[in-house]
Formats: sequence, structure tokens, C-alpha cells
Amino acid sequence: MARTGFLLLLLLLLGAPALPVRAQEQAEHPCYDIAVVASLAKSTYAQLPEEPGYINMDVQWFHDVVVQQLLVGHEPRQHLQLMGVAHTGFNPRIEHFLFYLKRAKDRYEIVGMDYRIVEDKRGRLVLLLDQPTHSAGWFAPDPKLIKPVYYRPDDAWWLIEPKDVDPQPINPAWARRKERTVIALRGIVLDDLARSLRARPTDRCVQHDR
Repeated sequence: MARTGFLLLLLLLLGAPALPVRAQEQAEHPCYDIAVVASLAKSTYAQLPEEPGYINMDVQWFHDVVVQQLLVGHEPRQHLQLMGVAHTGFNPRIEHFLFYLKRAKDRYEIVGMDYRIVEDKRGRLVLLLDQPTHSAGWFAPDPKLIKPVYYRPDDAWWLIEPKDVDPQPINPAWARRKERTVIALRGIVLDDLARSLRARPTDRCVQHDR
């Protein structure tokens, strides 16, 4: 299987991050109230009702998460319950999620997410990019945010190619290969991403709450 096909399959299994382009963001995606980095504590689900003659593959998921870092907005609680519809749950190997969340009473609805996050060698959380991207979980990031990154390659387990996958060419400006591991050369420091998000108040559901 080619690496591209493998990555597409991996994204389906994980719950793929939304990939809107800048011009389509407000038209295609709801606003968000807070952006957080969180770890997954527990997930439960409820099968959605099926319509006659239609097999429903979507599942309503409820995720209990622990907030590791609040990037944008105000939320004093560390333990949150999130809800979202997906074909399958999150991969338990993911240690850090970037969530864009919209309030729904005492819970939050997931309106965007990304999982490609590790700690760099300076202890900062970074979103890894091994190829040009048009998404940082919810919107097109400012190219100025993308910088060289240095991290432990084993932490980015999704970039380790299985033995039955044929290695594919990589973009040397964005990644290098060490045996079966693709090492991302660029990424976005989440502290920088937070400052960029706060400069975009029109994306927020409550625009004066920055």
C-alpha cells in the first residue's frame, strides 16, 4: 500500500482533522468558544437512530478529557466532556489533542481537532508538519507560524511506517527519513498558534471574549 493511502486510512481511524481553506472557514464551520490541548481520559458512545433503508455508520461519542493547556477563551474546569459524531473513537496512543470547542450547556461540541502534537526538545507543545498543510485542526495557519522543530522521532508514532508499506518519496524541505521513520522538519509552536487565534476574534462565538 502506498504511503498516501496508508495515511488516509490512518486519518479515518483516528478521526481526521478538518481541512477547510481560509476562504471557506466561516461558511463551512461553526464558530468555537475555546481552544484547548487535552488528553483523553474515557470515551463512550451511543448509536444514532437509523432511518428506514439507510445504514447509519455515524456514532455519537462522548469524550471525557483533561485539559493540558487552554489556548483561547475562558474555562476554569480542567475536566471536560466533549461530544461529536464520528465513525470510530480516537486512537488511545494519542497523548495530546488540539480541540476547537463550542459550548453546549455543560458540555462542549467538537468543531475542529488535530492530533499531530508532541513535545519538542525544549518542552514546548508543537504541531508537527511533515508536508505543506492547509489545516491546523480548524483553519489555515499563517505561514509565518511554521518554523523548524526538533523533537524525539519516536513520539510521532503516526510517522513510523509499517513494514508492509512501501516507503514513498518525501519532500526534503519538510521531512527526512531515518529507516522507516519520517521525521518532520517543521511545525507550529502551540503558544504561537494561540496568539494567532486570539488575533482572529471573528472566529469566536463570543467575539468580545478574547
